[in-house]
Amino acid sequence: MTVEGSANDSSGIASARPARRRRVAAVTCLAALALAAGVGFGGHWFYWARQPRIVAGPGDGALSIAFSPGGDRMAVGTTGVSVVRMHDASSGTLLWSKDVSLGSSGGIFDVAFSPDGARLASAEFGGAIRIWDVQTGERLTVHGGPAHAVAFSPDGVRLAAGSWRGTFRIWSVSDDAVLVDVARGDRISDVIWLSGGELATAGTAGGTPWSGGVRIVSASDGAVLRTLAGQAGAEVGCLALSPDGTLLAGGDAGGSVFLWSPETGALVRSFRAHGPSLYGDGPAVHGIAFSPDGTLIATAGDWDNRVKVFRAADGELVAELETPSNAYDVAFSPDGGFLAAATDHALLWPRLLWRR
Repeated sequence: MTVEGSANDSSGIASARPARRRRVAAVTCLAALALAAGVGFGGHWFYWARQPRIVAGPGDGALSIAFSPGGDRMAVGTTGVSVVRMHDASSGTLLWSKDVSLGSSGGIFDVAFSPDGARLASAEFGGAIRIWDVQTGERLTVHGGPAHAVAFSPDGVRLAAGSWRGTFRIWSVSDDAVLVDVARGDRISDVIWLSGGELATAGTAGGTPWSGGVRIVSASDGAVLRTLAGQAGAEVGCLALSPDGTLLAGGDAGGSVFLWSPETGALVRSFRAHGPSLYGDGPAVHGIAFSPDGTLIATAGDWDNRVKVFRAADGELVAELETPSNAYDVAFSPDGGFLAAATDHALLWPRLLWRR
């Protein structure tokens, strides 16, 4: 080892030794962190935080979760006691909460931000659809329920909602006028806006319990335009649209994920996401989300206490995260820095990292 000073300068050698020890300690520390946070499998290393951050607040367990478009806010809807909560997304600080349990029961099944991030819509199992001011928590509007899914249109001027009772409605956000009101025979578990004045709805087919059905419907009158192919026999409970709008993902009660072309309705691929139920009555994908870059799909296991992340291109498993109870919903932050899940609590995992 060469150090500054003469060969006999023992002070120079002594000053170099701490630096070397620091480098060795740093390498040892990084190796320990890799072993603690990652797992090697099939030539890949998958990293994740084993202990997610818990974002707590009033109400029972979390049932629905969403990030604001700007990524600075995170909304949570709870089960049992119906509470809508707004948190600071970076710190987890509770900004406001609203208990609506006196007017509803069964929990807040869905929460959705408007595209400008100014409003939040909440869907109550046994109550109403409420619109909230994101900054203040003021209730702006109440629409009659029940509802199990809500979604703002991409331009923010309309709000769509569907329910297990088969009702499908669209309102004008500016004046609350009812634009579409259709009573369908099938149960609607999720609603998502597509391009070209269309929406996709997920649920049952023709009202038959636990039968699958994803339909493309018109935003002008709610008429069913086409039914997506390749999936049958299990209710589709959740939908997600890729950021570029070219893939529509759906998770069903059989534990599978299906990817369709929303334009043609053709099935692109499918893969099994979740295993057998802990209670013996079948697996289920209860929540699904694309990463902001569209390369990943996260799923929430309703019965196997797992959140999983897959590659959208081929369905390969990238990461598997254990949750303390059933996972009901998942959401990526807009910058991809966090993955959130609704379970006993709202859970936040930092960015998932992996390499070949």
